[in-house]
Amino acid sequence: SDIHESLYLSELHFQQMVQMTKAADIPFLVIWLPAPLELGSNVQDSVLAKILSTHRKMLKRLAAEHSKFEFWDSFNNIGEKLNADHIFLSKGLNNYHLSAKGSRWFAKKITPGINSFLMATLKDHI
Repeated sequence: SDIHESLYLSELHFQQMVQMTKAADIPFLVIWLPAPLELGSNVQDSVLAKILSTHRKMLKRLAAEHSKFEFWDSFNNIGEKLNADHIFLSKGLNNYHLSAKGSRWFAKKITPGINSFLMATLKDHI
């Protein structure tokens, strides 16, 4: 199906990025921005949610297989109930732009992970 092909192609692209960063001896960090759908209460029942979950699992596997590739799954680190309408600008499949409030929330959530990543990277290169 088209979905499986898209997931396969996405994995190939990530594999290529991992190889390029590995060859250049630079670390690679991917941070997951939850989709508005993932913040809903009946997220597990959705076909799209299952696709997104499969994609996150692929990224986790790649991170486990490659030492310089890190994946931070912010979806699993939310730790709070959020209303997608307050975090994103608009609704719909193609509208994943964060609002100002959403940008502040996401920056606050990812800053510790990015800081840790940068400090570990710095330590490796000093």
